[in-house]
Amino acid sequence: MSDRFTIDGSDALEEHLQTICEQVFEGVKAIIPEWQLEGILLGGGYGRGEGGVLRTAEADRPYNDMDFYVCLRGSTWWNERCFDEALHYLS
Repeated sequence: MSDRFTIDGSDALEEHLQTICEQVFEGVKAIIPEWQLEGILLGGGYGRGEGGVLRTAEADRPYNDMDFYVCLRGSTWWNERCFDEALHYLS
């Protein structure tokens, strides 16, 4: 398991992606009650440590989107009804 989001992205890009993850975590915690939140997963290339890097003259930038999965306790139908709009707004 890698402690990086990319194979060869710069340290600044890695820090940027880490900041995004922290912002998502804080945003989800503000929406979902603590007892109901089971976890947040980062999927795709960045979740595997293989995320794409766009090299520009200024800096490395993310090439792909970041896929987050929010895992909740309880009824899927009810959770979607309660939290779907707020989570879409956060995204």
